[in-house]
Amino acid sequence: MIRYKDLGPVVSQQLTYNAAYIGPCVMTAVFYVYSKQIYGVDQEWKFNQTIAAVVAFLHYFRRIIESNFIHVFT
Repeated sequence: MIRYKDLGPVVSQQLTYNAAYIGPCVMTAVFYVYSKQIYGVDQEWKFNQTIAAVVAFLHYFRRIIESNFIHVFT
């Protein structure tokens, strides 16, 4: 016999996805912009590092956009 228990109000799936993807998106930007304050050394960003930071940011930003506008949550 399967018993069903009402768990009460739960967090929506869309909010869960947004919360999961906003963290890496924000942290990538924070480490790129505030690297001198975090590491204590003023360093010049190389081109490959800049591209990697932009690609990482865009990857998670794209997932946020997808979860808000493309995915259908039931």
